[in-house]
Amino acid sequence: MGRLLSAIGMFIMAFSPCFAQTAVIKTTGKPLEFIISTGAGAGYDSYARILARYMPTHLPDHPQIIMRTMDGAGGLTATNYIANIAPRDGSSFAIVNNPIPYMPLLGETKAHYDSKTLTWIGSMASEVGLLVSTKDSHIDTLDLAINKGMSVAATGAGSGSYFNARVINLFIGTKLQIVAGYQTATQGLLAMERGEVDGFPALMWSTLNHSKPEWLTDHKINILAQLALKSHPQLPNVPLIIDYANNQDDRMALELAFAPLAAARPLVAPPHLPSETRDQLRRAFLETLEDTDFKTDLKTERLETYGSMSGEDLTALIEKVYQTPAPIVARVAAIMQENK
Repeated sequence: MGRLLSAIGMFIMAFSPCFAQTAVIKTTGKPLEFIISTGAGAGYDSYARILARYMPTHLPDHPQIIMRTMDGAGGLTATNYIANIAPRDGSSFAIVNNPIPYMPLLGETKAHYDSKTLTWIGSMASEVGLLVSTKDSHIDTLDLAINKGMSVAATGAGSGSYFNARVINLFIGTKLQIVAGYQTATQGLLAMERGEVDGFPALMWSTLNHSKPEWLTDHKINILAQLALKSHPQLPNVPLIIDYANNQDDRMALELAFAPLAAARPLVAPPHLPSETRDQLRRAFLETLEDTDFKTDLKTERLETYGSMSGEDLTALIEKVYQTPAPIVARVAAIMQENK
């Protein structure tokens, strides 16, 4: 009997690695479909194409990944497809705009999905928004922006820059005079450079590093505050907006408003995937983030994975945000709906 048990044990040990690598994504040999919810050249597109280059090597059978652009409606087109049309076998997933997980909560009627049942694979990075001013504005602290006020460029009601300026004004009491009407954020930043406005309310740290590094090296701007749930490690002395909230309710409103930045590059698959399939996608995603060649390509593109999240952590964040009390959700939703 002892010899028999020993033989069985050796048989299991010999074949268990093979079983561990069994593909549970039921694609019947088809390529995987990776959907990008924004147009070509955007940050989401850049992140997705580098991920697609290396993720297959971390999946059993190394399947081919086919990229598909499905932009429209701020990411809702792609997400509605993933939620309602895409096959539920692990063969289709998407990178979507970061507000997408919270759109149903905030009353978006075109969001035909339940974020709590979608399969969240992870987020490739976190973002930190910045409230910035020019040196010539002489507004060099957040306290001055609160007490004295400053003008900021925005790209119109409903845009991220307009939303952030309104949120900051309402929940910490800044006196930002919003100069709306710029067609793009780039035009808003150019207006700041020309002295048309004192600053900008939603400059992403990654954009500053990638597109305007001379603003840092030549000390052309003041970074007044971080729009984020936690400080970026490279900005230890820049205050967090949420720490200036007037009360706990206002802080919770700011946490809801900035939750999309915490998981800035979210990946999502259809709802109710088998747990084995879900775990295989999540594991391959995390392994890719640690891939040396993947990291090299990101560095070449001046992209980072600071604040990346596992599928479990992203799911936990979404579930926490959905516990925000209804009156606070309504206050943030009202800002989003302004002049839509």
